[in-house]
Amino acid sequence: MLKRPVGNIGYHTRLTEKDWAHPTRENFDYALILLAVDRPGDRQRAIANLHQLLALQDTDTESKTYGIWPWFVEEPLEQMNPPDWNWAAFCGMRIVQALLNFGDDLPEDLTEELSLALGHATRSIIRRNVGPDYTNIAFMSAQVALAAGEILNEPAFVEYGRTLLGKILDSVQYHGNFNEYNSPTYTTLLLHICDAILQTTKDAVALGTGEKLRRFVWQTIADSFHPATSQWAGPQSRSYGTWLRPGEAGEITSRLGFNFPCYSREGGLNDPNLVKVLPCPADIAPRFKKLPEENLELKRRFVRREKEAESVVGTTWFTNRACMGSINQGFLWVQARPVLAYWTVRGSVPAQFRLRFLHDGQDFVSAWTASHQKGARVLTAVSFLNNGCDFHPHFYKRPDAKFEAEDFRLRYELVGEEVDARDCGDGRFELRAGVVRALIQPLAGVFGSESVKWTLGSTDGGVALDGVCYSGPKKLFPFLQLERAYLAAGVELLDEGASNPGPREHAENTVDGRTSIIWQDEQSPLQVDFSPIPHAAPF
Repeated sequence: MLKRPVGNIGYHTRLTEKDWAHPTRENFDYALILLAVDRPGDRQRAIANLHQLLALQDTDTESKTYGIWPWFVEEPLEQMNPPDWNWAAFCGMRIVQALLNFGDDLPEDLTEELSLALGHATRSIIRRNVGPDYTNIAFMSAQVALAAGEILNEPAFVEYGRTLLGKILDSVQYHGNFNEYNSPTYTTLLLHICDAILQTTKDAVALGTGEKLRRFVWQTIADSFHPATSQWAGPQSRSYGTWLRPGEAGEITSRLGFNFPCYSREGGLNDPNLVKVLPCPADIAPRFKKLPEENLELKRRFVRREKEAESVVGTTWFTNRACMGSINQGFLWVQARPVLAYWTVRGSVPAQFRLRFLHDGQDFVSAWTASHQKGARVLTAVSFLNNGCDFHPHFYKRPDAKFEAEDFRLRYELVGEEVDARDCGDGRFELRAGVVRALIQPLAGVFGSESVKWTLGSTDGGVALDGVCYSGPKKLFPFLQLERAYLAAGVELLDEGASNPGPREHAENTVDGRTSIIWQDEQSPLQVDFSPIPHAAPF
């Protein structure tokens, strides 16, 4: 089996970034690669690998972790913090590929083991029964159940997969998009899963639903794509990199038939790609080369609430040089990009601008954003949760809402080539890359008894404006006792030749426990509303 550094994951595992371990999911991939390449000795090594992997599955039907695998050989399920039930789907997908592509060439005892493991994984998936709001796992669960039902002759599995696909389509049509919105990592994975569904099931209903979902995935990606920078415009709910990663770009370009500038790698996230890639629909493909219009603004609802004002809505603005997106409300955590912009510079790598909130240098999930965007301007207020977590939105909740910290700060960060930062001297700051600049006007800042200070500085590969809430000796911050805690700022992207407008007027009002901040201009003032004291997450 292959061994690798664990890396700085931060959840599910107690292993540290200094540890090396044998990962289960990647070793399933390794076995598939060995079987596909099939050099002398490869098949024997793959068979041995698969026997070891299958022995790691929990097959006790009475166990809470029934049907899943640990992340690493070195860390059994009972030692994980907590176990990851997604591994039934992730590993189940790979077992499906092993059986469909190589089942006839494997020893009979191994195909029996693989079939048993696939049955356990599918029953685990059905017992867990994720909803369509868990987008990538719902897609994956449906695909595994459909394939497993046909491979194992289990009609109930097929029925489950068909029904789940229908629920996903119903959800998309009701909300307007995926609840886990605009994720480069998971939306490109959905392309792979849709292709797999269309090629690994014979169920007519599932095939029809799968094709509708495949078109919707493509439209979502096309709507977010910025041709000038070859980037996936924000806002993003879940992202694993600051720029579009080569594997994610490869999933798209392998289906488009041409590469994006800055990305020469062909192929995608799943190597070997044992599922034939299906081409992008011909009516959608041109969007990847050219915007439908200059100065385009796109609004998308991702989560529909009973009161439309409480729905989760993203705004994305595009020009032929730049793009900027924001979400009207959401968590600030390591995977979130609630305010995100890209623009071209003279080098090959575009500039990347984003909003973060850091707790001792780590993205802090108990920070909550409210934003209002119009074109190249976005107003954002950051408040705080009194029932949240530190690093992950669901794990290790702090019921007492107490956090020890040496540093809390809001950060507007610009990374790229030709970056520079300056204090404009009128209460505003400028972060520049090439000929485009982000003009930032801090509007409010209070953090309990601490006064917020706005400072310029450098980061790894870039520059930043920080709203420093606290920096000093380790101190306990009981969020339930903070009378007021929030920061607000307005950002405006300015292109080459545009002069700085004067500082824009703003107003702040609090009524019935809600604070409104209004950032004026001559045409359309921006307004955000939020709780000035730490509050519960609205969803």
